[in-house]
Order: sequence, then C-alpha cells, then structure tokens
Amino acid sequence: MDLIPSWVNVALILFTVWIGVVRETRLAMTGYILQVVSLLVLYLYQIFQTGESGAFIGWSALLIIRLIAIPILIYSFLKKSWWHDRVTSDLIDVRKAVPLYAFLAIFGFMMGRGTGDFIGTAVSVLLLGISIVLLKHDPSKQVFGILSVDAAGDLMVIYFLNRLPLFFEILIYLIILWSAVCMVILVKSIERRTKVRSVKQLTNLKG
Repeated sequence: MDLIPSWVNVALILFTVWIGVVRETRLAMTGYILQVVSLLVLYLYQIFQTGESGAFIGWSALLIIRLIAIPILIYSFLKKSWWHDRVTSDLIDVRKAVPLYAFLAIFGFMMGRGTGDFIGTAVSVLLLGISIVLLKHDPSKQVFGILSVDAAGDLMVIYFLNRLPLFFEILIYLIILWSAVCMVILVKSIERRTKVRSVKQLTNLKG
C-alpha cells in the first residue's frame, strides 16, 4: 500500500515534465488532466490513511474545479487553432529542455524528500512549473505552467489534510479557479488585440 503514493508522486512529476516538453497545447492539456488525476489518487490515499471522511468534500471540490471546470474554461476560451499549433520558438530547444527538466525534477525531489515524498514532489513540481512559465513563449502553454505551480500547492494541501480546515482548503481551490479564469481571459485578450501568440513576438511590438 505504501508503494501507491510513491509511484503516483513519480507519475505526477513525469506528467509535469510532459507539459514542459510537448509542443501542442492539446498535449499540454492531456498532461494537466493526468496531473489532476494523480492529485485525486493521492488525496484519496490520504483520506483513507488519516480517516478524515469529511475530507471527501474537499476531494469533490478538487474534482469539480480542477478536473471539470478549468478544462472546460480553457476549451471554451481558446481558439481551435491554438490546440494544434506547434510553437517552437521557446527560450531553449526542447532537446536541451529535457535534461534541464530532468535535473530540476530530481533536484527538487531530493531537496524536499527529507520531510517525505509529498514535500519532495511538491518542490519538484513547483520548480518545473516555474521553469515552464519562463521557458515557454506561447501564453496558452504558460497557463499550464502556472497550473503546475498550483498543483504543488494542492499537494501541500493534501499532505496537511488532517491539519487544514475544510473552509481554507475549498477557498484555495476557488482561488485557483479564479486565477485560471484571469489567465485564460488575459491570453484571449492578447490574441484578440495583437493577433500574436508568442511572448517573444509581443516584446518586439512597438507603440
């Protein structure tokens, strides 16, 4: 039974790396959904370990907000042309990004592992999420980098499940939903006003 969280934590890290290396937004969405499924599995594991039956409300909130509401929101706002667009003008080439992501994943995990796999995974996913935001020039993919940072926060909520009031837990998920709404609206607004989908190109615009 103890192997379950270990393997799911590893899967969560790999799914975050996947978001960083794929070129199409639709594949980044796949990685995000697999991220959330991993979080839901870890949440269930913690519920059964701690005996916090009331935490099923928080689990349901995570399911509704992260796995249903946010993907629907992103699908609704982003144009279909974004989903298959293979933007390759990232800060560094994908082949160079893979070893960087691998290093960050291992470094983050080992740095936090002294206090448990959950903390190690959270640090790893946090570093990967920040790197995705910094290395990607496509705003639609940067959204998933920011959501990966949020996933690290979700993991900490799950780790401290029996010490965090349910109200604050649900409040955190609602804040994540609101941040996702703001990010998607911003991406949509940038594309509508400038017809540009690359942060690199936006920096070259005059006026």
